[in-house]
Amino acid sequence: MANITKINNKDGSVSFKIKVYKGRSADGRQLKPYTMTYKAPATMKEKQAEKEAERQANLFEEKCKQGVIADNRQTFEVYANYVLDLKRRNGLKDSTYNIYKGLLIRINAGIGHLKIKDIRPQHLNSFYQQLSKKGVRVEHTKAVSRVNIKDLLKKEGLTQEQFVDQAGICLKTLHSAIKGNSIKIESAEKIADTFHVPINKIFKVTGGSEQPLSNKTILEYHRLISTIMTQAEKELLVPFNFASRATPPKAKKPEVNFLEIEDIRKILECLPQEPLKWQSVVYLLIFTGCRRGEIAGLKWDCIDFDKAIITIKNNLLYTPEKGIYLDTPKTETSERIVTFDRSIIPVLQEYKKEQTGEILKSGNKWNRTGFVFCQDNGNPIFPDSINQFLVRFSKKHNLPHINPHAFRHSMVSMLFSDGLDAVTISKRLGHSKVSTTTDIYAHVMENADRTAADSIGRLLLDDTSEKNKPILPFI
Repeated sequence: MANITKINNKDGSVSFKIKVYKGRSADGRQLKPYTMTYKAPATMKEKQAEKEAERQANLFEEKCKQGVIADNRQTFEVYANYVLDLKRRNGLKDSTYNIYKGLLIRINAGIGHLKIKDIRPQHLNSFYQQLSKKGVRVEHTKAVSRVNIKDLLKKEGLTQEQFVDQAGICLKTLHSAIKGNSIKIESAEKIADTFHVPINKIFKVTGGSEQPLSNKTILEYHRLISTIMTQAEKELLVPFNFASRATPPKAKKPEVNFLEIEDIRKILECLPQEPLKWQSVVYLLIFTGCRRGEIAGLKWDCIDFDKAIITIKNNLLYTPEKGIYLDTPKTETSERIVTFDRSIIPVLQEYKKEQTGEILKSGNKWNRTGFVFCQDNGNPIFPDSINQFLVRFSKKHNLPHINPHAFRHSMVSMLFSDGLDAVTISKRLGHSKVSTTTDIYAHVMENADRTAADSIGRLLLDDTSEKNKPILPFI
């Protein structure tokens, strides 16, 4: 039942403070009540005012029970944590959740103290301006290796994959340390602890430098704020999303990195010199356009050799907190079917035969996880190990820098240039919306349209054209 407190104002009028209690939280604390104030008109008699206050209290209490009245006195920091937890329960991926939590550190320092209902575009514009100033980004203390870490690994009898699993770091960080690049002091401490030596025996610790945030990074902060304010609008805490009225900086659209046909042919020529495991990884990246995590998370029962198709339903990820874990594909929750060229089937089958032999040799030491690509004990590979192989492979064969996503972009470029429609390409990529594909590959589509126009002109006006010659020959 609502609680009513009468207040005699200095001007002689009467007001009534109305409270409706929410109850207690899960840990037993009393929650802040819903409140409203009713001020009686000066012409209304005291008894009439009290009666009207009771009526207003009953209406207010009913609205509270129906959820129409929302507590918009929460600070942005408190509400943002609630929104992230809500989205996590509704399927937000752990990797995205961790990114958001990292962004909230700086957001809360800037606007976290403001109440949700009080935030205006001016507050956000001022925050974005602060982020763009020099000195906002203070890099953490870094560490650079002063010894040969590969020698230490050899001495301990550990592979890189085994070491990162023990240290709780990612393979990319270890590889950076081995190359002599600077890494975070936190990662250096984990490496030193795993080797059981003081950090200064392995690393030289240096200070960082101050740099302004890029427009692209500031936009990431803006998008997260907008996501949180959109939820506040849905829950009737604010009349509309004030972030939509703010003016964040504009960022240039990044160019999509893809390989030329000649580069892919060179890769295909060099691949037979590599182990079957890595041949299979690269063939699948080239011929399916799947993401790195989707290839790393592939299991044998998801490959149909008779139909030359794979079923994508897993995405293998790694975080220091969780280690290696399986998730759903990045932009979808349902499975998708991807076909591949039959020319790579013999390599996949030969690799499967080789892996079966390793399983028989290992006996009980092999964890029968069913993954296509495994460590030497049957456990799934670290996703970063694919990147590491491609770096070694490109250097060994004097190729341009290669990363797994470059194959995905290259496939799209070839398909668009060969005249395939955006809907089919989007489905193959696993994008939830066709607009995602067209937005990312807009310039590729423009180039494909120019190629199509030139082809039409050549076919209609050039009698010497080779009508049966494909525009983009492959293997």
